[in-house]
Amino acid sequence: MSANILDQFSTHLKQTIAKSISLAASESYSDVHPVHLLVALLDENGSIGKEILHKVGIRRELVERHLHPSKTGDGQILPALNDASKHVLEKAMLLAYRTKSQHVGTEHLLFGLVDMKDAAIADILLSAKSSPEAVQEQIVTILESAQSFPDMEDIAEIMERFEEDIDDPHHD
Repeated sequence: MSANILDQFSTHLKQTIAKSISLAASESYSDVHPVHLLVALLDENGSIGKEILHKVGIRRELVERHLHPSKTGDGQILPALNDASKHVLEKAMLLAYRTKSQHVGTEHLLFGLVDMKDAAIADILLSAKSSPEAVQEQIVTILESAQSFPDMEDIAEIMERFEEDIDDPHHD
């Protein structure tokens, strides 16, 4: 991933990815699987993705059942994202682009995770009596409501004009 792509990631998303790498390393995986991203997302306090997961009944304990220590990693090299995890991030970036989001956030990551049709993720959703569609519906609702807010740069520009008008003694 190039630096300019990472600049488009929210702080929460960057932290989630870092936590997933750390988790995979601690479990001796040679690469990061989508379930690692999901666990890390559940650990990312204050993120939209975590809030959606809790709203649909997905808790860390439920997801941890799908993690099993692996003997493939040697613990010497940090695991990289596997192809499925990279595909999740691609889906997240595509959704952010399509919805004209200012950044790629944990909500986009969660959309990518449930859209992947990963067997472990599907089993987790089923165990929580949820579905990919229910999660995606929550995400779409949040993204649509966020689009109704004005852009912060537009607000700053309006405020500057407002201040100029107040400071201008010839303004009617």
